[in-house]
Amino acid sequence: IIFAAVVALPIFYAISRGRKQKIFEICRFSHIKPVTVIILVVAGIGLNLFNGYALDFIKRISLFNDAFENYEGLIKPLLGGNFILVLVGLGIVAPFIEEIMFRGLILNELKKVMPVTVAVMLQGVIFGVYHFQLIQGSYAVLLGILFGVAYIWTKSIWAPIVIHVIINTTSTVLSRLPEDSTLISALDKYEYLFFGISALVVLGTFTYLSRNKVDSEKELLNT
Repeated sequence: IIFAAVVALPIFYAISRGRKQKIFEICRFSHIKPVTVIILVVAGIGLNLFNGYALDFIKRISLFNDAFENYEGLIKPLLGGNFILVLVGLGIVAPFIEEIMFRGLILNELKKVMPVTVAVMLQGVIFGVYHFQLIQGSYAVLLGILFGVAYIWTKSIWAPIVIHVIINTTSTVLSRLPEDSTLISALDKYEYLFFGISALVVLGTFTYLSRNKVDSEKELLNT
């Protein structure tokens, strides 16, 4: 979080000064419909569960053992601090800063010099590299691409912010529940069922975003 802020704030300031525009204008803090907000929240929960199950399945087949040990050594301390501080810092502040930096600024700059699809893919890769860890960086690439897609389709930075915040806050809350709690027990017992449901949720929510995308500019992802 501190690293993101240290890197991002000078960049935000420099770009804002150079363009003589406010960051809020550059990044498009545009209004999104209440129903779309609900869809984005559901997408965030689905992505969190899908990602968690996918990582667990990969870990079970003994792939990248060292990388997973390193990943767990990184994540557990992050989620294990003061609950309120972690929830606010990791769950809200970090996603807000990162979305402004990667989708609001980097993606917008990239799509000025290359096709939108390529720009979305590239900023996703940059987002993954930014995390400096093989496991986290790998799924961050996929998430970064999906965040970029949500931003392009809704024409609002609020879309990836909402998804990102929900993913991080869900992780924070689930990490604090006892392993023998009803919810955690159910998620573990019916893991394949919930994995399938989470995949369908992600597919369904992004299908909705695709069918209801804002077409005010000729920069659709599929053109």
